[in-house]
Amino acid sequence: MPKHVLHISPGSAPCRAVLLHLHLLRELETPDLADLEVRHLDLQAGEHKGDEYLAIHPRGVVPTLETPWGALTESRAIMRYLAELAQVAAPDADTLYPRSLYQRARVNEWLDWDLGSFYKAIGAAVYPKLFGDLEPDHAQLEAVAKAFSVLERELAEKIYVAGPRLTIADLSLAMGATMLRLVNLEVDDSPNVEGWLIRMQSIPGWNEVNAPFEQWHASIHGEDSPSAGADAAHTNAAKGEASPPRPSA
Repeated sequence: MPKHVLHISPGSAPCRAVLLHLHLLRELETPDLADLEVRHLDLQAGEHKGDEYLAIHPRGVVPTLETPWGALTESRAIMRYLAELAQVAAPDADTLYPRSLYQRARVNEWLDWDLGSFYKAIGAAVYPKLFGDLEPDHAQLEAVAKAFSVLERELAEKIYVAGPRLTIADLSLAMGATMLRLVNLEVDDSPNVEGWLIRMQSIPGWNEVNAPFEQWHASIHGEDSPSAGADAAHTNAAKGEASPPRPSA
């Protein structure tokens, strides 16, 4: 059995953040990451609620990383762990998680804000519409707009959220922002955020990691896709990873 096993659903925003981080870290060719196995859960078939997976993650959501010491069950914790694991083998490499105490704290600050405010607001507005055809109310839309305004202000003079370099905070926030597209929600007057998202799309691995999400988006909106319809399970997949009011891990 591999030392590390990552359980994911490819349409999930938190899972995509971890996968993109892993894609970038694997360029370092460190042994632990080279041996890491990625397993896709069939959430439409209820694999995330089966006894085997619940024994790993009792809440039955994704992603989960099995390590030699136990399981990690939050995407942001998983990315921190993977970065630090890579830093042990490649001390001078850029793992998207700074070694500077202050800079690392800044990244942690944004990851905490993402979990507690940004992605929370997005989930509250998106998931009821996506799974229950319930339109977001005024308060939910205001929460999304307020969250984007914070990001818009911070990106006015910065290339990335925590400074001049790409970090795992950018990966997490950007993947969360993509979820608005599934229900055709747009936030006006956010040119800095739009520019940042364009920069994110140029990251190596972005298109590969987001291909299942794009297929899901195409199937929802009736657009042509190379495998439109093949990923209809993603609607149910997101249910497995994200149940309001706590939309995701």
